[in-house]
Amino acid sequence: MQKIERDTLSLAAHGTGENSLELAVMPTFAQEWLIPRLPSFYEQNPGMSINMGVRTNPFSFEDEHFEVAIHHGKPVWPRATSDLLFGEAMVVIARKDLVDECIKAPLDVLKFPLLYCTTRPESWPQWFEAAGMPDGMGSTRTVGFELHSMVVKAAESGLGIALVPEFFVSKSAWASGLVRVHPMTITAMHSYYLVYPNNMRHSAPLEAFRSWIMAQAKEFWRPDLR
Repeated sequence: MQKIERDTLSLAAHGTGENSLELAVMPTFAQEWLIPRLPSFYEQNPGMSINMGVRTNPFSFEDEHFEVAIHHGKPVWPRATSDLLFGEAMVVIARKDLVDECIKAPLDVLKFPLLYCTTRPESWPQWFEAAGMPDGMGSTRTVGFELHSMVVKAAESGLGIALVPEFFVSKSAWASGLVRVHPMTITAMHSYYLVYPNNMRHSAPLEAFRSWIMAQAKEFWRPDLR
């Protein structure tokens, strides 16, 4: 009965789905990376539609109406294929008027609250380890947010120093006064993947989207740009 209700709701919302794809995606990734690039997908694939919903954690495709997902983390989904898209470069940001150019060394960031995304709790410890300070955080105040968009907004509002994927910081956020307060960049421990059930491999909308996003990912994560 639950499956019938789920399928009925999906049909009512999205039609027959013959030329559409149901995509589960993380909200900040969709807003800052995927959606701005979608016009080129529609130019190459007129008549197709990508319907998006938000999911931040792995789920069972059998229990959802989604046909494909973009996932950050280990590629551990059961009965599914995971295609590597790219990693992420993490940068340290804050309002310029908050730090007033006083960050000369990694130790200086400890003068301020450290902002982070709760889905990446390892990010600051990884940054301090790369800086040669494996125990650097100590009792420094940390403030967590569920979404990276919230972390960026918190930094933009002057609440502290944030460690975020560089491509999640919008042009408007940089223009509002955000700056990189330390030059050191780290590559996050995990990467982004395109994930889909094994039995969806020959779906025409999925193949079109897969081909497009893999090309976009390759261009974005070029070795010479890292």
